[in-house]
Amino acid sequence: MAMGENIMMVHDLGIRMHSQTIDAPGGKTENGMNLLPYFKGGMEAPLSEHFTWRCGGVKEWNSNSSKMGSDEHNWSGASTRMYIGAGYNRGNFNLDANVDPGFFTRGPYLISGAGGSLATQVSLTYSW
Repeated sequence: MAMGENIMMVHDLGIRMHSQTIDAPGGKTENGMNLLPYFKGGMEAPLSEHFTWRCGGVKEWNSNSSKMGSDEHNWSGASTRMYIGAGYNRGNFNLDANVDPGFFTRGPYLISGAGGSLATQVSLTYSW
């Protein structure tokens, strides 16, 4: 199997808007959030017959507002999140893990002394 034969790539581009009004006895609070735009992308590729590697990222540009009585606050910013995963597949057995991207710069606790985990999510499945 050649490395480039079975690479899957996905992407998503969009906008998201959210607003909320809370009418409480202490006063009315209005919150709003706009993601303009967000972009998601990822890919998955087999490393061998049984191992799969995947990675992806999300980039969001956002603006937020909050108003309570006469106090109004507005702020904006951008955020980036990275995802890295690995899978082991053998017959009906699948083991998948989302690896903590910080692990590659931080290293294991035994060496660096920095807290964190190797994997943020792990799933073990067996198809009957």
